[in-house]
Amino acid sequence: AQGPLGSFSCLCSPPKVCQDLVILAMFACCSAPTTSTDEIAAPAARQITDDLVVAPGEKVYKGACYCGAVTLECAGDPMMMIVCHCSACKAWGGGFNTGAIWAPDKLKVTGKLLKTPEVARHKTGDKDDTPSGFSKRMVCATCYGKVFNDHSAMGMIDVGAGIMTWPDGFKPAVHLRYAKHIFEIPDGVPKFKDAPPENGGSGKMMKDTDPGLTFPKSGKYKGMCYCGAVTMECEGDPALMICCHCSACRAFSGNALPHSTSWTKDKVKVTGPVMNVEAGFRGGYEEVKEGMLSPQMKFPKGVSVRQVCQRCFGTIANDHPSLGMTSFDSALIQYPFSPTFHVNYKDAPFKLKDGKPKFIDYPKDFGGSDKTTPE
Repeated sequence: AQGPLGSFSCLCSPPKVCQDLVILAMFACCSAPTTSTDEIAAPAARQITDDLVVAPGEKVYKGACYCGAVTLECAGDPMMMIVCHCSACKAWGGGFNTGAIWAPDKLKVTGKLLKTPEVARHKTGDKDDTPSGFSKRMVCATCYGKVFNDHSAMGMIDVGAGIMTWPDGFKPAVHLRYAKHIFEIPDGVPKFKDAPPENGGSGKMMKDTDPGLTFPKSGKYKGMCYCGAVTMECEGDPALMICCHCSACRAFSGNALPHSTSWTKDKVKVTGPVMNVEAGFRGGYEEVKEGMLSPQMKFPKGVSVRQVCQRCFGTIANDHPSLGMTSFDSALIQYPFSPTFHVNYKDAPFKLKDGKPKFIDYPKDFGGSDKTTPE
């Protein structure tokens, strides 16, 4: 297909005009929800099917939320895979959005969801947001894990790639708003500075290595959730910065490449309506499940206490009381991010060739095998 990116391969079957999909995908990751927090049955009031029809030869992609209460089945390859670096996506899920776009009738959802309420619209003060009513950000009603951004009125659902299983890996076709990236993504994929010109963007392209957001080192670093009701302040340099590719982190954030910055608890101040997630990973413990970690790794429930804003369900932190540490998804805190290493890389659906060590599970100092794997 020929679009504002130049020529690239279309994942649709049959092929469609991918230029339009790029423009639609931009809306999918920069918009704000409108409705109440009432619990709803997953397919309710939407065009999502409750009787998935799979055409001959079509693949079926499966996924589940953090606790397993919500499951998804998607028929056929996604129309497009995208990465969006807008501040709205980063504030809601704690990191850039890795999205897979399907038509609503190609998606079957079971379980109960919550819609992020209108009162909790994105509050960072820039112009990333789209008009009220355009989309609905959906989370699991049990664990508040990110599930999808509902644009069924536009004929598409932006599914969080982190909750899906990708036999051939997550391979985005385009990055949007790359000028707002917090660390380089050297994947060789076309990168818009903002958006295509057809959608009011400049159409300017960026290189993988072009700078994004910069945060001066000030000694105190602030952040806020999607709606601004919860604020964070961290003092001094962090104790650790990593990319964790385990299925638990991916399922909770919806991100195919989770990244976190950690401070010791005495350096962290969080104010506002924070809610601890009581549900465990896949309904139990964060432990060895589905090949997530090496055999010697086991995290009983309570070692990782995942937290969200009670008002907007936006990601806040992964608290580690027994370790004396608090981990924030890196996009939430205005601190320059550069991962020291990657962990659980054997599970990574989104490979990143950044030259940093890639541990199969964890370094020896963290109780892992200390084995590394090629990028």
